[in-house]
Amino acid sequence: RVATVADIEQRARMLFDPLKRPTDKALVFKRASIKALTVNRQASTVAAYFTREAQHNQIAPAHRRAIRRIDQQYYALRRAVFSDQRLTRQDKAQLVSVLTFERLKAREQFHNPKPNIEVNLMGSAAIRNLLEE
Repeated sequence: RVATVADIEQRARMLFDPLKRPTDKALVFKRASIKALTVNRQASTVAAYFTREAQHNQIAPAHRRAIRRIDQQYYALRRAVFSDQRLTRQDKAQLVSVLTFERLKAREQFHNPKPNIEVNLMGSAAIRNLLEE
């Protein structure tokens, strides 16, 4: 359907008449009702896949607190290592790298509780033995 002049005038009145209102009147907005979207989690769509993955990969509050505690301990130890004047720069770098590895290993245990081959081969004792040699 092609818009006529009357349609254009009606549309212009609808758009611009609220701007000509007196300033003492309150501005009223008409809000259209929004229908809530229902998500079919079993559908084979990208959105449904991401919804399922997000629900599956949620971290429990206790695990979240434990991860936060691990991070706090890591940063406290890191600050202590960097502020210690008795250590050389190389010693500090080695200690921080071991601390970082331990932090990553502890965080990984929450996401993948099954130990993998790297955990068995590269534990902290093995790293310390390699550093001493």
